[in-house]
Amino acid sequence: MNCVVIGATAGLGRSLSNRLAKEGHNLYLIASDERDLESVSADLSLRYKISVGYQAADLASINATKLASDIISDLSAVDTLFYIAGLGDDDDCGSISEELAERLMAVNFSAAVKIINAFLDHLTTRPIANIVAIGSVAEIRGRKNNIIYGAAKRGLEFYFASLRHKFAASNCHVQF
Repeated sequence: MNCVVIGATAGLGRSLSNRLAKEGHNLYLIASDERDLESVSADLSLRYKISVGYQAADLASINATKLASDIISDLSAVDTLFYIAGLGDDDDCGSISEELAERLMAVNFSAAVKIINAFLDHLTTRPIANIVAIGSVAEIRGRKNNIIYGAAKRGLEFYFASLRHKFAASNCHVQF
């Protein structure tokens, strides 16, 4: 299986990438730090004898159509897309700069929607496909911290609920 992991070099994304590689899946890794990507992909490729491609990307200003095209060209086919990326900020507790608000919304919601949308036509032609994203406990209820982060993750949860309904009778499985 060919898997794309967005948010691949930190925390859960790094663990997921390692697990997928250990199980023999070919990977394409996306994260913001090229040096991390280079070392993680080299390690996984050497240790598990799999194909690992990667691309550094700023999710706040991603060209999702080009990203999807690059990845599909490199892997030939994508079977599973994981959106593990997330961005929090300690200042996200009230009045914040417009730039920070836009960055939090972009990484935690808009980029995910754009990237998934760019892969949908391809994924729905696969014999079996999966789209998976990770939410946050911050989306469960409003609180004084993580205001925009939580709202963006709640929006992502709603988007995934809609995708689940749209693809319920198809070969494309959706999990949030």
